[in-house]
Amino acid sequence: MSDNRTALLSLIPIIFFIFFSCSRSPRLEGPLPNILLIVMDAARADHFSCYGYSRLTTPNIDRVAAEGLRFTQAVASSCWTLPSHTSLFTGLLPWENGTHIQHQWLIERIPTLAEILKTKGYRTAGLTNNPTIGAESNLHRGFDLFISVWKETISLSPRKRGNTEKTNELVRQFLENDESQAAPFFIFINYMDVHHPYDPPQPYRSLYLKPNQKVTALIDSVNHNHNLVKNRLVALSDKDFEILRALYDGSMNYLDAKIQELLEYLKQRGLYDNTLVIITSDHGEAHGDHGLLGHRVFLYRPLIHIPLIIHHGKLTRSPGVREVPVSICDIFHTIVRLLGMENLGAPTGAKVSYLLDPIIPKKPCYSLLKEPRISLKMEAFNDLRSIWTPEGYHYILCENESYECFDLSKDFEEQHNLCPSSISKEEVITAVTGMEERLLPFIEGPEDLLIAREQRIDPQQEQVLRALGYVDIGGPDISQQIQIEHPHVMEHLKTGVFFFSRDSLPAAEWELHTALAINPNNIKAPVYLGETLYKQKKYQEALRVVRSLIGRTNEEVRVRLLLGKILVDSGKDDQALEQFFKIAEIDPSEPNARINAANLLMIKGDSKTAEFHLQKLLTFHPDNLHFLENVIKLHLQYRNWEAARRLLLEEIKKNPVPRVYFNLSQVCLNLGKKEEARGYLQTLLNENLPPQIHEQVEKQLQELNMTK
Repeated sequence: MSDNRTALLSLIPIIFFIFFSCSRSPRLEGPLPNILLIVMDAARADHFSCYGYSRLTTPNIDRVAAEGLRFTQAVASSCWTLPSHTSLFTGLLPWENGTHIQHQWLIERIPTLAEILKTKGYRTAGLTNNPTIGAESNLHRGFDLFISVWKETISLSPRKRGNTEKTNELVRQFLENDESQAAPFFIFINYMDVHHPYDPPQPYRSLYLKPNQKVTALIDSVNHNHNLVKNRLVALSDKDFEILRALYDGSMNYLDAKIQELLEYLKQRGLYDNTLVIITSDHGEAHGDHGLLGHRVFLYRPLIHIPLIIHHGKLTRSPGVREVPVSICDIFHTIVRLLGMENLGAPTGAKVSYLLDPIIPKKPCYSLLKEPRISLKMEAFNDLRSIWTPEGYHYILCENESYECFDLSKDFEEQHNLCPSSISKEEVITAVTGMEERLLPFIEGPEDLLIAREQRIDPQQEQVLRALGYVDIGGPDISQQIQIEHPHVMEHLKTGVFFFSRDSLPAAEWELHTALAINPNNIKAPVYLGETLYKQKKYQEALRVVRSLIGRTNEEVRVRLLLGKILVDSGKDDQALEQFFKIAEIDPSEPNARINAANLLMIKGDSKTAEFHLQKLLTFHPDNLHFLENVIKLHLQYRNWEAARRLLLEEIKKNPVPRVYFNLSQVCLNLGKKEEARGYLQTLLNENLPPQIHEQVEKQLQELNMTK
């Protein structure tokens, strides 16, 4: 063997050792690290100066990043607070933890980061300035101390001044007053300064405003109510958005200073070097991007691209920048793995990145915006899902209705949609569904429906939720939106109604059956299920479902009306009539039962009873032209010419339009009243009629004139 070959072989163990040492996670040595997890709510990554922003917004955080790890492609699991925080606390994507706009409750069987750290001996504290995080969503579990700071400091407006200072004071109190100071601490903080309304104190408020820029009443209104733009009640110019961005950046700079104050306190106490400091956000914010303002509106990059900075005296001894996509979920997995507690977390089907590893494998990152399927205004919404790939592509799928793909390496502002010119909709669907197939979908069971505490929104929380844009100002009281039913059942119910409203009947049937399987005592689901089965002509199943509701619901009229329709289409006219008559007893003014009963009675030849019900309908609704027209159509259908003539004469007094004159002329012709018919036809010629109708009227007049 040559000397060169011998020398090369002798180097193999050394090379292997170096590679292995560089690729493995740092090991814990000495006492357990303290953990400080800071969420700058609504902070978009590209407004941090350490992420290349043109303004020096975060000089203090920049220094932390320079001494630690900075992740350039950190991705939030959603574009609003609750699902992203739930991912942060559980390591699961919203698809897996089931916590989103309809499931605003983390089920008990999914452990939280605070609960896991408690088993390791950590003393835990959570301080939130956002009302969607806490006992109301079951995210307070595992904290020895959990304080909703917004309850103590927020005013009626609500202006956030003082919240952050109060939060830092509470952290100091926790660390100084806790008797078990020998134990490591885990402190979670949610700061809201960067969340709208952007209202930092001076000099930060004016820090980035140009001399000619002024916060007008319009901008101030929009700043405190982003829904004005979301609901298209107000339109902003580019200059308006510039001013809002200046206020946002001032808020960022103010919060940067307050975070530095907290870190300085840890240094003074000798705690900083052994504290794992994690600075991140739950989502970004749109400031005119794609014409949008605020968040929880879409999954474009500015809304899901978040900062992620990690620092520890020993664990991040080799600072650096990580330029691969990582998920907000990876924060959870990194902490539990560092402590050797991976087995205590709930399993996920997503690829996991350990953020302290020198080499992080490439993977796609998934985000979900699950919308309320049906709003109080009965408006339908679509779910949104996105995939951020290691190759820099960002796929966005809007419920199989719109398809987008952006090449972030060339088009970071997402101005050029590659669909369908370069990327097909099938490729977008494959990217999204391929990721979802690997995930472990959330499936609720009976044990998940048990909520240990009453779900209730107090007036103060409602007021704050409105001010932060989570409830439309001027809209219904939030108490009307809180259902007695468990949110998981409500999700399937509302999803079923969504599909029903779009005539996606098999999908609606599945969702409604699922809601009933979870809670057989639910009353709303069978009503929609009966209608869904009826529209699919599954009459026997529909009859069984709807009959089970008789006497059990406060929608007795609706249920019996549906039952009557099913019986009619099943050929059981006599049983249907019984239901329509019963409805007339329960609610004499109900119109549809009267019309349906009259129709069946005319088929049976009982025009006298039919006329009675139709007259009752018009007595209860004398000014309703829609009901009058329906009654007239019924008489025309069964050639009750005289009754039709009488009602048309009533209608023409209230609604003298060409259609009524034409109908009157035809009825009079059938009654042999030719002169009266001639008068109505002559009147029609003076109207602006379609050519075809005009020609028909002239022809009828000519025929009448020939028969004089």
